[in-house]
Amino acid sequence: MIKMLTACTREIDYVDAAVDELLAQLDLGRNQLKNSVGIVHCTEDFLDSGVVKALKGKLTFDLVGCTSNGTAARGEFGQLLLTLSVLTSDDVCFAAGISGEVGGDAAGAVKELYGRIEAELAEKPKLLMPFTPFSPLVGGDEFVAEMDKASGGAAIFGTRAYGTTIDFTNFYTIYNGQYSTDKLVIVAFGGNIVPEFLVAYVSENRVFKQKAIITAADKNVLHKVNNMSAIDYFISLGIIEKGDMRGLITMPVLLGLNDGTPVLMRTAFSPADREGSILFCGETPVGATLGVAIMDADDVVSSAENILREALEKAQGRSLLIYSCAARSFALGAESDAELKKIVECMDGRPESYQVTYSGGEICPVFNKEGKMFNRFNNNILIICIL
Repeated sequence: MIKMLTACTREIDYVDAAVDELLAQLDLGRNQLKNSVGIVHCTEDFLDSGVVKALKGKLTFDLVGCTSNGTAARGEFGQLLLTLSVLTSDDVCFAAGISGEVGGDAAGAVKELYGRIEAELAEKPKLLMPFTPFSPLVGGDEFVAEMDKASGGAAIFGTRAYGTTIDFTNFYTIYNGQYSTDKLVIVAFGGNIVPEFLVAYVSENRVFKQKAIITAADKNVLHKVNNMSAIDYFISLGIIEKGDMRGLITMPVLLGLNDGTPVLMRTAFSPADREGSILFCGETPVGATLGVAIMDADDVVSSAENILREALEKAQGRSLLIYSCAARSFALGAESDAELKKIVECMDGRPESYQVTYSGGEICPVFNKEGKMFNRFNNNILIICIL
């Protein structure tokens, strides 16, 4: 059994006051069990001011996480907010670590880091929780595939670092006071843990009926759709104009693998070359069926509420870790906190602890019709882990 303790602060400048506020909310002397790990989410402001480093100095266990452009816990939500969850247990154990600079080599980073973590855990993990760097050099799928291979198929639930700029300069992973734009952080869980997972997708009635086939791609670079350049294909749909991709970046792209598993959700990132290719945040497999959807504020908020109510029926007092794609917040327009606000409202008065964070990419198991598990990286979705 895992107990989740949560805390939050908006204090950035007065470091000691921020740390005291967080520790008072946690009351570790009364609530901490045998084994613990801390998960922290915040903007870079809390890193630059020294709050996160000072907090780690007061903790006797690993502190991991990443930056974000929005988070929520204990009834508080917003961008300039630090949330902290401490997972603590007598019969679940934790091991955490950080890689060296990834530099485009996801396989090397995962292999070295996973080996250290498994040795520390002294058993095969039941669950891996990664915090991956946001890099155009490495698609999120590469990290997931390598972790899946290294662990022999352990469940993987986690997130990709995000931030408040458009050039990834403040998208940091966090480990014990260190922070980096190009290092992988992983927590492994062992012992008595049986997590459950839920996923909220864009509603089916928001998906265009027109479908196409990916005919040329290389990892997360989409070259051709229906034998047209990727950009020309989306121009033909009227989604973008030549020389302006902004319309596509805010629209979910759905990829069907035709294998009985749920669709892959993708976000376009930028043009990849002068030949009309597009760089996506995740892999775009050749042969996949491609569709496009429109995501608006009503769909974001209602889908979050519906999946949360389903999770709470299953949780029965257990804790919830929740990640929602930052692209969902873009669809909310001027009320960019509306999804976080709705989740906080739904949790009001509930016994379950929770932490919600906007994500640069969502990592979560999905299941085919026969119940077989597949670890997947997605965008434009909301994921929940019930601990």
